[in-house]
Amino acid sequence: MGPASAVVDPLIQHALLGEAVDECPAAIFVLGEDRKYVAVNAFACGLLGYERSELLALDPGEVGLEPDFVAHLAEANRDGVTRGQAQLRAKNGDLIDVTYRACETTAARMRFWISIAFPD
Repeated sequence: MGPASAVVDPLIQHALLGEAVDECPAAIFVLGEDRKYVAVNAFACGLLGYERSELLALDPGEVGLEPDFVAHLAEANRDGVTRGQAQLRAKNGDLIDVTYRACETTAARMRFWISIAFPD
């Protein structure tokens, strides 16, 4: 199997994409149907000063300063994609301005919300 055929292999694509997304210069947050974090990338952890396990244990309202987080997700669901600017609270209390996009997605027949935030 040559290099070109390896690139199109779905398992290799998922592995490469997963590793690239973990290290990309954007904070990525994935929430499950219970509106709790199920995955965060390494950039989000570093940006906010948390270990991954610490960040996954937090309620999203402790990090994002969205006044009504559930209503915000409902808006994303209704319109397909929501976008805007927000502030995230770091572990040390600092507020970090970000520009974000969020949407609903499905994986393994389960519903998730993904938010991608870029520090301003």
